[in-house]
Amino acid sequence: MDLLEALKFRRTANKWDVKRTLSQKLISRLIEAATWAPNHRLTEPWRFYVLSGDARDDVIQSINFDYQTNSYSDEKINSELGIISKKLHRSPVVIIVTQFSESNIETRLLEDYAACACAIQNLLLAAHSEGLASKWSTGDLVYERGVRNFLNLSDQERIVGYIFLGFKLEKVMAEPNRKAPKITWYGFRHDNSK
Repeated sequence: MDLLEALKFRRTANKWDVKRTLSQKLISRLIEAATWAPNHRLTEPWRFYVLSGDARDDVIQSINFDYQTNSYSDEKINSELGIISKKLHRSPVVIIVTQFSESNIETRLLEDYAACACAIQNLLLAAHSEGLASKWSTGDLVYERGVRNFLNLSDQERIVGYIFLGFKLEKVMAEPNRKAPKITWYGFRHDNSK
């Protein structure tokens, strides 16, 4: 698959064939592709937590425990857990990507976050090349203490995103539609070469 074509045609999925599973070997290949992302000072700040099957229910129970401990109302608990459960079960695999940083220096934290975002892009493109559908999701779920507790994350680690992954249930191949980029050129002379 041509890289530029993959960049143009990879799309965010919203439906997966939840009956078809992914092998650990395939998932490991995708994660290896993620780790080839650029990262300043070679910090390799990414961590990957792969959830499938009943593990997703275990995460929901951890969130529920956090809600109970913090005296959320039953109505809020049921509402929130229903939404989270639907999210975590919409694809056969969920990869939680985190950023681990030993430094509290703002520049380093930003560089490491950018490296994790690049790693996620690599993972999405690798999944696309394998004929898989994917979605990178953030939102309130990245801040859930119950998820942090389940994963046993330290204060030096934060969730960058959830990658929903699986075989396509529907064709997601919209024509590329992007505005022309805003570019300001300095020091270039008119050039017709590649």
